Amino acid sequence: GAALELEATPAGGRASLAIADGALSFPGVFEEPRIPLARLELRGRWRVQGEHIAVDVEQLELRNADATGSFKGSWQTLAGQSGAARFPGVLDLSGSFSRANGARVHRYLPLGIPESARRYVREAVVKGEARDVAVRVKGDLRHIASSKAPPGSEFRFAGQVHGVTLAYVPPSLQPAGQVPWPALENLSGEL
Repeated sequence: GAALELEATPAGGRASLAIADGALSFPGVFEEPRIPLARLELRGRWRVQGEHIAVDVEQLELRNADATGSFKGSWQTLAGQSGAARFPGVLDLSGSFSRANGARVHRYLPLGIPESARRYVREAVVKGEARDVAVRVKGDLRHIASSKAPPGSEFRFAGQVHGVTLAYVPPSLQPAGQVPWPALENLSGEL
């Protein structure tokens, strides 16, 4: 279900990609590497100067059963670095999710996040929906969401949530034989 227009030279190029009822696969990035897509539209360009690579995404719109979003941004290899040290690079992404299914957030947490944290999110966020979630991710991807993030880095997701059921002490964290803790239900608020 993909349509691709590509113009490439050794110094760079541009591409437009449209996917209808298809999927993208990210092995080694997500626990569930295949992400089904009802629709994806992407327009961007890239430049290559020696070991430096830069990518500009003018438009990225996506929709699947879990979320609908629209983004733009840029990515580049780390300045002054060569070889493998250039990666994973520097990202500057902004946009928003007009809707997102809270019970599926866990599947988009990268494998770089400890398995225990990913499991907690999977078991604790039972139900809920987010609307108009503003997204801003900016900085060195090695440290973007950590205490090592340099000044000027951003990692922000902000929006309204409603209808949330949160099992804040999921069964896997309870001692055997203990009565289950009650979930918090029908929560609303700002994330």
